Amino acid sequence: MKQELKKSVIIYGSYIANPKTQTMADHQKAVYDLGVELGKAGFDIVTGGGVGMMGAACDGAKDANPEIKCIGVDLEWGDYPSFSCKRLDEKILFSKGDFTSRLATMKEKSSYQIVCPGGKGTLRELFEAWEELAMDYEKQPRHKKIILYPASYWQPIYNWITTSCHANGYVFDKDYEILVLAQTPKEVLEIMQDKERSLS
Repeated sequence: MKQELKKSVIIYGSYIANPKTQTMADHQKAVYDLGVELGKAGFDIVTGGGVGMMGAACDGAKDANPEIKCIGVDLEWGDYPSFSCKRLDEKILFSKGDFTSRLATMKEKSSYQIVCPGGKGTLRELFEAWEELAMDYEKQPRHKKIILYPASYWQPIYNWITTSCHANGYVFDKDYEILVLAQTPKEVLEIMQDKERSLS
């Protein structure tokens, strides 16, 4: 029996609006292009509510399909504004520092997780999402994979996990297989479609 998947995806990534380097600008364009393809495919976007990579995904999806929803799940940042992305259809706010509730709510509203370029906050989201999924894998009808996009950005960390952690037994096979690399929007959608077929 097919398990229903929500037609929505989490986009984790940097909140920095103005690219500091050409590489960052290229990444932002790649995430925008991913948003376009997700929008064409009818996927709602769930983000932390910020601009940067998160906003690029929302812009791409909305430009391709104005009917999709962009959902922001943000924190009270104190000196920094919450919900800096201007194209949000729904806003959910948590108190400062409550990353656990924020992440849980993002997962409740989606079926897929894509980690885009970012810094320490994005790394925290990646490793928390990975650990949570690994600890509760068998009970999860959704979120079977965490997609690292674009692969070129994540390859060094993935290589370290492969050659240092997994190869030496610190990461189990079933946990290691949760992480998958994708370089293009097409590859991202193919991974998501493969998961849907596996749940049929």
